[in-house]
Amino acid sequence: ALAGCSSLPDDGAAVTPQRPTFSSDTSTTAAGTFELEGGIALDPGSTFTSPLALKYGAADNTEFTLAVSPYNVVKDERGEVAGISDVVVGARHCFWRSEGGTSAAFQIGTKLGTGDREDGFSTGETDFTVAGILNQTIGSRVVANLYYEEGLFGDPFNPGIDSGRTITLLGGYAFDERLAGFVEIAQLIADDGDDPLISTLGFTKLVVPRLAIDAGVAIGLNGDAADLALIVGLTMNLGGPAR
Repeated sequence: ALAGCSSLPDDGAAVTPQRPTFSSDTSTTAAGTFELEGGIALDPGSTFTSPLALKYGAADNTEFTLAVSPYNVVKDERGEVAGISDVVVGARHCFWRSEGGTSAAFQIGTKLGTGDREDGFSTGETDFTVAGILNQTIGSRVVANLYYEEGLFGDPFNPGIDSGRTITLLGGYAFDERLAGFVEIAQLIADDGDDPLISTLGFTKLVVPRLAIDAGVAIGLNGDAADLALIVGLTMNLGGPAR
């Protein structure tokens, strides 16, 4: 999540990683190509997740996403419980960019209650989110990204709909053409008063134009957040459909 609007043609496809941050930036998968993101996140002694997303560049500056975490483990009073997460479908569109390095996008998402509800990996409800993204590139090395998301969430225990929001601020620095580091602060705010504040620090390394790897650590900054999570993963552009 360190780039601004971009959507390269198939013959010049380069990855547009949105990992391993909470926020997305304004870049989208190269038009006419598929992109795969995957990784693991480990909260030592507590949880393990394996987020996986398939993205498709539907047009210039527009992408669709299908995401799921196929294997998750939670350790609680029941012991170690494993299951699959809900499926999320979404889209992002970059609608504005300026010669001064500023770009803006919106993002929508729907989480379907398909996961293992009995084991605590799903509420069984359908959730909706919409987000606005503002990205500013400063020179050739520095980027700032502001992300604001509103969500409507089904409540499995009470009638009605809950709401929540996420606000993130990210600063990134490109050490060279292949390696970039970032720091992100994310504030999640929910109706039930559970408001985790999380800082994520990490890097993205471009191995080849179509492949990037990433690693990071998410640190809880208040009592509502998990203390620590270790994150590693990759993003790979798979090219377009065979012609």
